[in-house]
Amino acid sequence: IVNIVWKADAHELNDRQTTQAIKKFKEIVQAWKSYLNPYRTGFIARPFSDERSDFIEAEACIKEFLIQHQIQAKRYTHPPGGSYVVSEIMNQIKDSHFGIIDITQLNANVMLELGMIMILNKKFVLLRHRQDDTELPFDIKNYHCYQYEVRRGGVFVWSPGDSDPTPLEEILKSFVTELYRDRSFCDAKPFVTTAQRNTPPPDDASAAG
Repeated sequence: IVNIVWKADAHELNDRQTTQAIKKFKEIVQAWKSYLNPYRTGFIARPFSDERSDFIEAEACIKEFLIQHQIQAKRYTHPPGGSYVVSEIMNQIKDSHFGIIDITQLNANVMLELGMIMILNKKFVLLRHRQDDTELPFDIKNYHCYQYEVRRGGVFVWSPGDSDPTPLEEILKSFVTELYRDRSFCDAKPFVTTAQRNTPPPDDASAAG
């Protein structure tokens, strides 16, 4: 009987602690939601412990596309010899309007970043390398995930069930179009780089030609 009572008391304590933890977590999430970058911003998550050229080329393609569309691209950079700082990643994700996540090989840090993006109910695009055969967890299997591959001429992606590839830029273009339906993204300022700011507009003659 003592053992049963002890278990009941322990269960009640665990229940109270869990309830308090959930309440605290919700308060933190609500605080996150109260702030967004004043400039249109996207967070890129990819395995930074693996410097495979495909990861780098895919990220470069994404960044170039976003910059051309006056959207700021952020990615957490792991300091050499340093630790993975969750608070810094939280800050970068919380003020981003959306995420683009490369879940190749289900890197633990990337999955954590994906979890934060999902909890904050931000729009996102999932990518994984076409040669990656890692089984997806059940809780993300139902999300649309594009497979990508770097080929001559750029980065190409396949939708599930498709046999013909599409340039990654086309997928990003459709995604950005969807983002403009979001009031917070639409109201944010365009992100203009120094190079774009210093580029003079075409004169009448060149524009006419």
